[in-house]
Amino acid sequence: MKHTGNQLATFTALTLSLTLAIPGFALADRTTSYTYNAMGQVETIDGPRLDVTDITAYGYDANGNRTSITNALSQVTQVTQHDGVGRPLTLVDPNGLTTTLSYDPRGRLTEQRLSDGVTSRTTGYDYDPVGNLIQVTQPDGSYIRYDYDQAHRLVGIEDSEGNRIDYQLDAMGNHEREEVRDPNGSLTRRQQRIFDGLSRVQELIDSRNHTTQYDYDANGNLTETIDANLNSTTQLYDALDRPYRQHNALNGQTEFRYDAQDNLIEVEDPIGHTTTYDYDGLGNLISETSDDAGTKTYTYDEAGNRLTQTDARGITVSYGYDALNRLTQVSYPDASLNVSYGYDQGPNGIGRLTSISDAHGTTDYAYNAYGDLIRQTRTSSDGIVTTFAYGYDSHGRLASLSYPSGSILHYAYDTHGQLAGLTLEQTDGTSQPLASNLQTLPFGPIQAYDYGNGLSLSRSFDQDYRLTGQTLSGILQSSYGHDPVGNITAWQDLLDTGRDQQFGYDTLDRLTSALGSYGSLDYAYDANGNRISKTLDGETDTYDYNRWSNKLRRVYGEVIDYRSYDEVGNTIESYIGNYSYDDSNRMVGFSNVATSASYAYNGKGERIRKTVNGTITRFRYGTSGELLGEYDQSGQAIREYVYLEGQPIALIREQPGAPVTLLQSVSATHNAQSVDLGQHGATPVVIASPLTYNGWQGSVAALDNIIPTQASVRVKEWDYLDGNHSLEEISLLALPPGRYPQADGSLWEVGRFTLSGTKQWHNISFNEAFEGVPYLFLTQQTQNDPETTSIRVRNLSATGFRAAIQEQESLNDGHGTETIGYLAIYSPGQGGTATLYGTSFNYQLSQLPVNKNWTALGDQELKVQEEASLDSELNHVTETIDILQIEGHLFAQDVTTAGIDTMSLRRRGPTATVLLSGTPTEQGVVYLHTDHLGAVVKATDSDQTLVWDAVRKPFGERTVTTAQVEMPLGFPGQYFDEETNNYYNYFRDYDPKTGRYLQSDPIGLEGGINTYAYVGGNPIKYIDPLGLDAMCGQGGTWVDGPGHGQGHCIPNNKPNENPGCLSGDCNFYPATHNCKCVLDCMKTEKVPWAVKKGCSFMGKIGSKACEAQYKNIVCTRECNDECNKCETL
Repeated sequence: MKHTGNQLATFTALTLSLTLAIPGFALADRTTSYTYNAMGQVETIDGPRLDVTDITAYGYDANGNRTSITNALSQVTQVTQHDGVGRPLTLVDPNGLTTTLSYDPRGRLTEQRLSDGVTSRTTGYDYDPVGNLIQVTQPDGSYIRYDYDQAHRLVGIEDSEGNRIDYQLDAMGNHEREEVRDPNGSLTRRQQRIFDGLSRVQELIDSRNHTTQYDYDANGNLTETIDANLNSTTQLYDALDRPYRQHNALNGQTEFRYDAQDNLIEVEDPIGHTTTYDYDGLGNLISETSDDAGTKTYTYDEAGNRLTQTDARGITVSYGYDALNRLTQVSYPDASLNVSYGYDQGPNGIGRLTSISDAHGTTDYAYNAYGDLIRQTRTSSDGIVTTFAYGYDSHGRLASLSYPSGSILHYAYDTHGQLAGLTLEQTDGTSQPLASNLQTLPFGPIQAYDYGNGLSLSRSFDQDYRLTGQTLSGILQSSYGHDPVGNITAWQDLLDTGRDQQFGYDTLDRLTSALGSYGSLDYAYDANGNRISKTLDGETDTYDYNRWSNKLRRVYGEVIDYRSYDEVGNTIESYIGNYSYDDSNRMVGFSNVATSASYAYNGKGERIRKTVNGTITRFRYGTSGELLGEYDQSGQAIREYVYLEGQPIALIREQPGAPVTLLQSVSATHNAQSVDLGQHGATPVVIASPLTYNGWQGSVAALDNIIPTQASVRVKEWDYLDGNHSLEEISLLALPPGRYPQADGSLWEVGRFTLSGTKQWHNISFNEAFEGVPYLFLTQQTQNDPETTSIRVRNLSATGFRAAIQEQESLNDGHGTETIGYLAIYSPGQGGTATLYGTSFNYQLSQLPVNKNWTALGDQELKVQEEASLDSELNHVTETIDILQIEGHLFAQDVTTAGIDTMSLRRRGPTATVLLSGTPTEQGVVYLHTDHLGAVVKATDSDQTLVWDAVRKPFGERTVTTAQVEMPLGFPGQYFDEETNNYYNYFRDYDPKTGRYLQSDPIGLEGGINTYAYVGGNPIKYIDPLGLDAMCGQGGTWVDGPGHGQGHCIPNNKPNENPGCLSGDCNFYPATHNCKCVLDCMKTEKVPWAVKKGCSFMGKIGSKACEAQYKNIVCTRECNDECNKCETL
């Protein structure tokens, strides 16, 4: 037995095992056990969990080569082949994907080939004679080349297009200067650094010779940063090199305090608000108390997974995990909010998130063998299904994105692997270019492209890749001026000088003044970034805060805005209305005298539905949380969005299309005939009336081959009759599936289901429960079996019914599967006025007892007709019949099945002559044009006409000046809610009037020292797409500041550069595309043994590139698939 600090290790020589126990304070222990084979190699690792078996096992061959890794769920990664020196040659992952590794005679990895057995993707690696990695060739043939000096230091990077980065090094190998050039040798970006004798950056000099200075203490801690405006931020450190005090440029002071284990236990902001933290002996955070959000407490399992979280409201949320420590369950006191996460399901699903089930439905994810997401399907609890499908080319590049509306977005690439264009395949089969002729700056942003309506966008950038101007063919012409630290000071509209803007900032880069067409604005702040006043053209609003927190109490202005909060810092009342929150701490309700709104969220925290005064809008998102579409209550598309490099460039909207047939009467015999339905955008459900009684033979109306434009109709007799039926009249009502609330209080639901088997009863549920029992009408939509049938119903209720296929009595062999269409109508009265497809009509509803005798119904009559088989059963009992009458057309359905004999309904009376037609919607493309932040500022249609325009104040308040289309998108990640005049902003809700969030930051001080402030008071430079933390707009990458200090933006970088690294070793850190999740993941992601061993033979620099590439792939997938986990815990 041996003690090492707080660790207790127990060795057992005979069994070759090791147990490592880490005791902690508060009875926290963590024990991991290891066993070894006779060669001293690890055979098993038994993790610390006691509630599951969390053993990882390793297999070896007789030579000691590792042959398998079996995780705690018995999922096996195999190394099936090695070369003579033990290097892995072939690996097979649990999904069956094979990785083949090849090496040169010196053992360096030269090729990595991934194969699913049918296709493959190969990455190649080349070296110079001394072992430096000189080229990485991607599966599409594009490559990156690396150049070295005589000391084998990296001095250049060049891509297959000829774009190049050159590095000038000092004697210590530090990058003193870097220059980016295009294939013609023209300089496009440059940066300079000056290092001290210890290779620490002293000065960072941008392309305009603006300098940021850094100073350090004797231990190498950064003690002072002086920006290019000569504003100083200083930090003091204790004897253990922990920062304990930070002074900003306005001398605001932030204090940091620690415990004996170096855990941060208290942060005091510049105005004295404190946040305190407490930990157990294993370093797990067990409580957090802040003036803004109250106290949260946490518990953990043996592996450090958070088990519970209790907030200041006393609400406890519980978390469950599988044996691989993946989040599987989030449970709330209100069990209806519970969320479950599924993994490993379906083809290629092992090791991947495959489903999320929440209170409002389930999202399923499907993958190809390479781990690429190929399908994301959302099934709502009311039965509405929306699917996004992703296609890839043979090189693994995204080739297509299919939207629920049926539109397909196609991606095209040039020979160098760069995105070249986007084309939309519309639902009518036509193709519309959205963006073409893309031009990209070397290792940088998109510089120019052509929109599908013929407008050409051109962007200009300085040599820091800051956007300095953009021109759009007479629609938009902007110029941006910057101060030395990159704040925009002038935003000129060169087409309309009346819309020019000027901005001023304080020494903390907070916006203090703005001048534009909206007037003259001035802002003032307290030491912690709370706005204390806003003055517009001499009229001042003042802001009053709770003395002990950052909570806004009231705003004194034209109106007095009183605010109140719950225990966790959520705004529950303001002058515009009241807000309510659920156990998951999300805003689920808003109300005032004019509005009642409710909101629902999925298991990833995305808002998926809002209901405003009874009108439902559904929302669907992409893999990065970007809004891809809005849909109505029936799932029909309202707007779908297209993005290019993360920026919205087009929306697909539904607009009036060709007329459709809503209601008609046709004459039919036993011979099938085609009936014109107009131009329905999707296949409608067709409801048929009972047949007239011109021919006595028992028969039904038979529909088949229904498509959006037509259907086949005929009279179908029982099969023992001669089949030569007389001419009958049939009324047809054609409607798309969905739910249609009506102004008269009725609710119409149209849908489909399938039935099979003779007299086999099936339970059918409505999409949502009605307020009462609806009227129901059914029609068979297919004729897959030749036998004549009727559809019977029983147990009709507000939630559903039972239905069965009934063949003639002499047949009992079981009917095949048929599709049945239904129309269910709940009405508080017995009729009214409905509007469908833009057409209004009167209708009447009733319910009658009907038997074999003719029953009068106005000028119509209705009877039950049994199947006239050889036993002459003509005396059918009375059935209860639901009746719908529209403009002389009569639809009927028996809903009780009182009599078991096969029957149908027949009618007689005047022929209905009124034909109703409607105008559906069809797709149109609107092109979106964004500013330097990526926010939409204008929109044009296919004729280049301006169809949306707005004047926006700095913090997002806007006045729409042209509104031929709706444009709810605000700053990136935001969606405008007209009912509240706020913006939904992913994890929070943003109030542009006050420039603050309505809720305290769910990630606490990780999102900044002020948990309510929006982007540190600088909305001209920064964005916050997730509602959690500031990020840069176009042209920059966010770098966190020291401690909880203000971060900053640096110029955008593309693959093979590390945006945050300032030394010579870091140039292979892959691109982050502003994704903090990927950055954090790559810092902690462990490289598997097999990959590490394969990479190790590539030399020092090559192995870093190899491992970094692996980590980037893994982390990108994890951040896309499991981002819910990042913020839930």
